[in-house]
Amino acid sequence: MNLIQSSTLYDVAVTSSRRPKPEEPRVLEQARRRVAKPPDERRRDILGAATRLFSEKGFDATAVQMIADESKIAAGTIYLHFASKEAILAALHEDFESGLLDRAASVAAELLAEEDASDELATYEQVVERLVDAIVAYTRDRRDLSYVLARHGGRESLAADGANLGGGFTEVVAGLIREGVRRGYVASSDPEMAAYLLEVASGTAIRHAIASDDHVLLDRVVRQTKELYIKALRPTVPLGKTP
Repeated sequence: MNLIQSSTLYDVAVTSSRRPKPEEPRVLEQARRRVAKPPDERRRDILGAATRLFSEKGFDATAVQMIADESKIAAGTIYLHFASKEAILAALHEDFESGLLDRAASVAAELLAEEDASDELATYEQVVERLVDAIVAYTRDRRDLSYVLARHGGRESLAADGANLGGGFTEVVAGLIREGVRRGYVASSDPEMAAYLLEVASGTAIRHAIASDDHVLLDRVVRQTKELYIKALRPTVPLGKTP
């Protein structure tokens, strides 16, 4: 082998060794890179994991580290979103009620559209019927969360500043009662407190019935909830008159 051939082979070998390697496929590249999730998505992951564990193992038996493992994040990351396990439960309750408000808004929109189409106002009883049915359907769609709230509801108050009688779904019910009072359908000296008591009692009963998968109990709860909203607040004599 002459010097030219040796040199050529050497050059080829050196050139080959220095030639840039093909780029890694983007799929592999992405797989090796840790992707940071947006805060809202991370929060949903935490709440989803907490719901599953609270439902399967119970609130007391679930540690924050278990929620972290289930949601595949570091325990420290959870504390960036929630101060405690009770705060996680409170957030689950808040999210449940937020969705309930959206469902109530949908019911109101449907009723308004029907009023516009028929040129007749919906009665108080019709509104109650539709609202309670919507609550039941919404709760059924979230059975695991309903089970958690039915079983462990109240603990979240440890992380809260106290009962809020003027906000959330209670305010929707209070508005319904105020309108019923204005039209003379029902009587209440304190619509906010009446709404709070009705919502706590009926909401808790509905969640318990759905969580226990007891259809007979649920039917009874729904029937009595509607009666409470209508009959318990109905004036014993027409408003403006004395017995």
